[in-house]
Amino acid sequence: DKEKARDTLKEIGGITVFPSAANFFYVKLPQDINGAELRNRLISKHNLFIRECGNKIGPSSQFLRISVKPLEDMKRLKEALLKELYILH
Repeated sequence: DKEKARDTLKEIGGITVFPSAANFFYVKLPQDINGAELRNRLISKHNLFIRECGNKIGPSSQFLRISVKPLEDMKRLKEALLKELYILH
């Protein structure tokens, strides 16, 4: 369910989750996190794909597009994000 997916992402400190009527959320990363690097780490280390949207929103790579998935998948993504954000921060 979309609300639970959003709530799961909002549990990650330091990111901003924007409201959305679509089946995805835009997320803004902390200032010192490179979204392209984070995306690459999620793909290579966790087999998770998110879209880095710096070329579509704003002048930096701080924006991600995360699709709504079943709650278990969102929890897996949350854990991977927490781990990688800690490493990159």
